Amino acid sequence: MLALDALPENPPGKLLAHLTSLGDDGIYTQNENDWRGVTMSTSERPLTGLLHRFRRTVPAAMIARNIDIRADIGRYGCLNDLHGHPDYQGFAAAMHVGFRTHYGHLAPAFTQIIVNRREDIEAALPAWIRDAIAEIKRRAGISEPVTDVARKEALRRLALAAVAGEKATGFGLLPWPEGTEMSAICTVASLWNVTDAQGGGPANVVCQLRAFLNDNGTGFVWTNTVHPSANYDLASGWQDDDHYYLTAGHVDAMPGLREAMIELAARNILAPGGQTNSWQYKMGRNIPGRPNVYRIRKNWLRAEFEA
Repeated sequence: MLALDALPENPPGKLLAHLTSLGDDGIYTQNENDWRGVTMSTSERPLTGLLHRFRRTVPAAMIARNIDIRADIGRYGCLNDLHGHPDYQGFAAAMHVGFRTHYGHLAPAFTQIIVNRREDIEAALPAWIRDAIAEIKRRAGISEPVTDVARKEALRRLALAAVAGEKATGFGLLPWPEGTEMSAICTVASLWNVTDAQGGGPANVVCQLRAFLNDNGTGFVWTNTVHPSANYDLASGWQDDDHYYLTAGHVDAMPGLREAMIELAARNILAPGGQTNSWQYKMGRNIPGRPNVYRIRKNWLRAEFEA
């Protein structure tokens, strides 16, 4: 369902408010009282980028619940295959007829089967999703261990969609060959993975930050060992029992990190210092020069590793 089809470059305030509610499963349509649990949208830029542009805080849940899929131009607009039709007009007409003919009966039939077999499906679903995640990772080229919570949740939702589609075929509700739905989801997952990694997406930025602190955090200077008259490399970073303090150099060295500050703050990873229009924190008087830094909570890092 393209309930948010063609998001404008300059959305009105009401639409921006609805967009920020996506993290709470609220979906905006043309009817203000019409809400959906699943939606698709097209846009010139990622949804988080659109919210950044208008200085809106991106809800932490949105990072997992809404994933960006890059849509390149195909041979026929957004399509590469007309599925046997002579031109894109014929394909669009066939799609239109299909939508008008097959509307309103598939979901109730699928739901009724789920209700009738609820106990068996509930018992088997965790294993189905686990197997689907493994298959998606294999076929989509997601080779690294997925430890980021947002990426884990995105994979789980993709796997659930694949399982639902394959079961619908197995129930005799869809006419497609077995494996069609899984192939489609793997294609989507591959595009999502490339988009997130190349674009410095929020999930990828968090992975970079975690890896950087894991590899370099021990070299940060402990604030309780600082002597005011001593010379320190101000580019090395600082730490205490509760926080790492990253310099501007650290932030600039990680692609996408500066743009992801809103998400990091929303996820309680970044602890801003209360300065107006700034994500930075001013170090205490015992630190030479009292530099402005980015304060990262250690309890987030420990929780991520323990998970």
